[in-house]
Amino acid sequence: MEYSTAREIYQKLNAATKGDEDAEILYRDLVKLAVDYARRRTNWQLMDIEARIQMDEARTIAHDAFIGSCNSLSRYLERVVGQGDSILVQLPSGQTILIDVGTAAQEVLS
Repeated sequence: MEYSTAREIYQKLNAATKGDEDAEILYRDLVKLAVDYARRRTNWQLMDIEARIQMDEARTIAHDAFIGSCNSLSRYLERVVGQGDSILVQLPSGQTILIDVGTAAQEVLS
């Protein structure tokens, strides 16, 4: 993912979650899980095959938790924010995440 895409997602999520306590909690959880998965993925890339095999299950669990968190936040924002501005993110794994943030993001990006 390019930096500009990541920044756009960050801005839209901040705009969409600001002032909504439940959304802010979901977003904080997503960020924590993303950092944890990125750390595990980086470490996994640096390991030899035996260490990878030992860590693979934990890495998969971290990945699934991150994707689940993305889905939870996306569903919450879709329900609360409704129709409007959105961004479709395709992860390296091939999975996609639709982030629908309504008109709140337009104020941030304009």
